[in-house]
Amino acid sequence: MNLPQKRDLAGKFMLIGGVSWIVFGVSHLFFPSVLNWASALSNVPPAHVFGIEISNVSFIYLFNADLFLYDMMLGLWSILFASELRKGKRTAATFGIILGAYFLIRALLQIHYFGTTPLDIVQAVAALAYAGLYLFPLTDLGAFKER
Repeated sequence: MNLPQKRDLAGKFMLIGGVSWIVFGVSHLFFPSVLNWASALSNVPPAHVFGIEISNVSFIYLFNADLFLYDMMLGLWSILFASELRKGKRTAATFGIILGAYFLIRALLQIHYFGTTPLDIVQAVAALAYAGLYLFPLTDLGAFKER
């Protein structure tokens, strides 16, 4: 595979990652209704932290909003960096490698914290697939040396 092909493939992989992150982000908008949070969380008691009562339900909604924003941010950055990766930019390759490392760690943490149910294995495999997409520049770092 020649240099332009490697760069183009790396850009395509990052674009796939970016688009899928935006899709995942948008899916978080539907979690409260699809998972029927109004009913499912109705009996969740508040937490007491340093003597202050904190709503666990509000925390779950806020965390879901955070995930929406994180996914959108990762998606948009991936899409923006995809074109830079096609140009052989080292910064874009570094971004991909950092995300790839994150997904490797994420796959291990999925199994460690949640076990090996079929859903957890699927999530760990998905994280490994993302790692593969984003770590592609490691196959030839010399192809991504442009400043």
